[in-house]
This record gives sequence, C-alpha cells and structure tokens, in this order.
Amino acid sequence: MNAKMVTVGIGLLLVAAVGFAAVLFWIQNSSREVMLSLNLGFLELSLQEPVAVPVLIVSSAGGGALIGLVCGFLMRGSGRRTPPTYGSYDTTRYGEASTDRV
Repeated sequence: MNAKMVTVGIGLLLVAAVGFAAVLFWIQNSSREVMLSLNLGFLELSLQEPVAVPVLIVSSAGGGALIGLVCGFLMRGSGRRTPPTYGSYDTTRYGEASTDRV
C-alpha cells in the first residue's frame, strides 16, 4: 500500500463517521420541535409553527454557507490584489520596484 491509498482510506473513514453521526443525530432529534422567536424590545418576531431541530440546523448551515459563498465571490471580484513580492519588476500597477535591500 502506498501513502496515497492510506490517505484516501482515512478520508473515506472520516466521511463515513461524520455521515453516520449526522444520520444518528437526525433520527434522534427528528421528533423534537422548537418555537423560535426574536424580541428586540421594539420589534417582536416569531414563527407561527414549531420547527424540527434537524431542519433548523441544516437550514442555518445552508444559509451560512450561501452567505459565505456570496461574500467570497464578491471579494474575489473587488479588485483586491496582493502587492508584488520583493524584487518584482511589475511596474504597470505599483510603480517602479526597488531592488535595494533594506
């Protein structure tokens, strides 16, 4: 066996363990429901019906992932670039690069 096969095997075992734990959590908590409300003093919000705990967790994780992806794509296209490394001669964006040692 080479190192790549061992790494893939460990990764598959890890994915299987996490998947098993997630399914077990879903089964154990599928009957539990919570009533969500938010009271800010001047504004009070609440859901009309209770929500199952696993559905709440999956929707929260999905919403967070979506927000993270959107922010990542927005930052990617924002024009931010890393400055050139020491000794770079790219004068088109940052002016003349210095080759003097500091």
